[in-house]
Amino acid sequence: MIKDLYTVASSMLPKLTYQQIVANNLANINTPGFKRDGLFLETLIQAGIPPQGQQIGTIYTDFSPGPLLKTDRSLDLAIDGNGFFTISTPDGEKYTRNGSFYRRPDGVLATVGGDPVLGENGIIVLPEGDPVVNKSGQIYVRGEYIGRLLITDFPQPYQLVKSGSGLFVPQNRSNGGYPAQSATVRQGFLEGSNVKPVEEMVNMLISYRQYQAAQRVIQTQDDALRKSVNEIGTVR
Repeated sequence: MIKDLYTVASSMLPKLTYQQIVANNLANINTPGFKRDGLFLETLIQAGIPPQGQQIGTIYTDFSPGPLLKTDRSLDLAIDGNGFFTISTPDGEKYTRNGSFYRRPDGVLATVGGDPVLGENGIIVLPEGDPVVNKSGQIYVRGEYIGRLLITDFPQPYQLVKSGSGLFVPQNRSNGGYPAQSATVRQGFLEGSNVKPVEEMVNMLISYRQYQAAQRVIQTQDDALRKSVNEIGTVR
C-alpha cells in the first residue's frame, strides 16, 4: 500500500507543474511571437527505493509558428519561415520571434524592452523617416539603404531556452547560430502566439481532474490508516 501511495503522490507534482505551464500559456495568448511550453511525462519503472512508477516531467518549448497578424505598422516585423531576430542585450546576443520594434530617441531600432536589434553590420540606426523593409530584411529610409536585419537560425530541433521578455538563448552557448537561409521578413505584420486556447483549456481540465482523483486516493488511504490506528488503540 505504501508503494501505491508513493506512486500516486509522485504523479501529482508533474500535474501541478503542468497546470502552471498551461496557465502561463493562456496568459500569453496575445503576446507576439510567444511559444507555448509543454510537459513530457515519463514513468520510471524500477524496483527498490524509490518504488516503481515514479513520474517525472520535462518542460519543453513548442517552436511551431504562430499566425501572421496584419498591423500595417512600419516597425512591426514578422519572420515567415525559420529563424529569429537577433537582439543585443547586456548579457550578450539573444533571439526572438517578437518583431514589435520601435525607434529609440537616439535612432536605434529596438525591442519594447529597449534592447537594440542587430543587423548584419551591427546595431541598426534609423534616420528620420518612414522605414521600408523588404522580404530579404533590407531596410531603406527615404530611398537610402540602412542595413539588413540579422536573422539567425539554429539546428533543429531547437535547443533554445527562454530568457524572459520573449527572448531565447542556446542551451549550450558554444552552439552558435548561423544566418537563416529561407526566412522571409513581412513588414506590417506580427507573428501571433502559437497557443491554441481551446486545446490548452481542455488539457488543463483533464490534468486538474487527474490531480483531484489522485488527491482523493491519498485522502481515502489516509482516512483508512487513521481509522486502523485508532481502532488498534482502543482494543482491550
